[in-house]
Amino acid sequence: MADPSEMRARLVRLQAEIAPDRVVIEALGRGIAAGANRLAAEEAPNLALAAVHIHRYYTAIEGMLQRIERTFGSEPTGGDWHLELLRGAILDLPGVRPPVLPRSAIGPLREVLRFRHFFRHAYAIELDGAKLAVVAAQVAGVRVEVDAAFATFDDFLAKLVDALGEARA
Repeated sequence: MADPSEMRARLVRLQAEIAPDRVVIEALGRGIAAGANRLAAEEAPNLALAAVHIHRYYTAIEGMLQRIERTFGSEPTGGDWHLELLRGAILDLPGVRPPVLPRSAIGPLREVLRFRHFFRHAYAIELDGAKLAVVAAQVAGVRVEVDAAFATFDDFLAKLVDALGEARA
């Protein structure tokens, strides 16, 4: 187990690493939500751009979750690690960390994860605006909750950093 000053340094670094991700997630989420209801009628270039934004949105969330889990020593491995990372984010780990995301966010985010997997591997497929609109609606429906959850987790980190600083003094 890390000593308090080492753990404090790791947490301060985590805060610094996830702060820009939170900004990106919030901005992408707002943009995706704003255009979600128009996707069914969009042309191919606009669909591609929307798909890239949805891909980036989930990838930024996953990157944050990876950093958090790595810092707290519980990053999943194995073939199903993407889904396990998402499932692990809702766990309350007493004495370690609170849940990062609320249970209610998992269903919509799982759909966005499925889309991201499809998008990464569907090189020759034309995007379907109606289907893309469904995925964008998942983002629109969960983005405020995700943003709030990450803000709450950041508050937890700040309190933990403060407590570890006081323990050092």
